[in-house]
Amino acid sequence: MFTQISLSKIMFAISICALITCFTMKNNNFLDVKMIFKQHFQIFENAPLQKIIFIFVPLLMAIGIIDIQCVDKDIINNLNIVISIFMSMFFAMLSVLSEMSVKDGNPNYNKLLKETYNTIIFEMVLCIIILMVSFVLLFMNDFTMSWFLKFISFLIYYLLLTVLLNIFIVIKRVKVLFDNR
Repeated sequence: MFTQISLSKIMFAISICALITCFTMKNNNFLDVKMIFKQHFQIFENAPLQKIIFIFVPLLMAIGIIDIQCVDKDIINNLNIVISIFMSMFFAMLSVLSEMSVKDGNPNYNKLLKETYNTIIFEMVLCIIILMVSFVLLFMNDFTMSWFLKFISFLIYYLLLTVLLNIFIVIKRVKVLFDNR
């Protein structure tokens, strides 16, 4: 059993390294998400307080949560259901946004439409990462307290809290878009 757990963690680490390499390669047509992240973080350029709220508050909350409770099988199962629902919601929102027309004389509206679309795609990328990590952890079925479980718990909690906070951005922007259409 010890050999299987060690082997699965090694395979998990190799897979993560391969994915990170693919995510950071230039001219990668399929897994290049750098531009999505770059465009998302550009919305915080002139808003340092919001940058702190949307980037560092989830970090602090995730650290606090892993001190109380690391992920377990029940948390992962519930999380997978919630994230799947979020992804369905994000796909539905993308279809609604894609039907909204660009306004020729209103560059602010067009910029907001593009930023909202990009924020939703950013949210979807985070949800996919959460699902991948949680599925791997669920299939490994090793929830004994260790540095590995704490790290994975931190990653899952941080990404989940980031997704939840960014939903506020999406809600606000969608409201403004519909009010000004």
